[in-house]
Amino acid sequence: MGFWGIPWFWDRVLLSKVAEPEAWSVGLTIEQAAGRVGKDPAEWALQLCVDHGNSARVVLFYRTEDDMKTFLAHPLSMVGSDGSAIPFDTPGEQPHPRSYGTYPRVLGRYVREQGLLSLPEAIRKCTSAVAERLQLTDRGILRAGLTADVTVFDPETIIDNATFAEPATPPDGVNYVLVGGQLVVEDGEQTEARPGRVLRRR
Repeated sequence: MGFWGIPWFWDRVLLSKVAEPEAWSVGLTIEQAAGRVGKDPAEWALQLCVDHGNSARVVLFYRTEDDMKTFLAHPLSMVGSDGSAIPFDTPGEQPHPRSYGTYPRVLGRYVREQGLLSLPEAIRKCTSAVAERLQLTDRGILRAGLTADVTVFDPETIIDNATFAEPATPPDGVNYVLVGGQLVVEDGEQTEARPGRVLRRR
């Protein structure tokens, strides 16, 4: 059993980054990797922690589509991601696809394809609602004098392409992205600009 009576299902824990000598296990579940070396999954997972500590990373499959729809449709919910800013070139790693497709998935799958949210409401949940909750008063809406964090996308084509098997895949339909007024995506291609910075409430 896991914490608070929640069981561990080792076939739902995917290894996304592990250093040598266990690098061969990236892309496998704990259950699959442990089976290859003839060990109990729990024992093998604990040994990974001993040998690699926090440098070993995993992706968990514990939520369901119904969970996601319930959360997303709630009037108080907002859209965010704890994915990191990771380059597309990630040799030896399989990061979570949320780092590459969270917002295109919301706008493509749950707005356009399923109609779970209207486009204006989805955009509000991704932008101004988040800025307001985090007390970021200089961004989150389009207004003269505010920081120009802007994404220009095609609502008819935007969709995520990142998968758990191939996570480092850019989305479709994102034409331009400005961070602090600087183009970081132009005509669908990432530029060399890196103007991002840590934000603090004001």
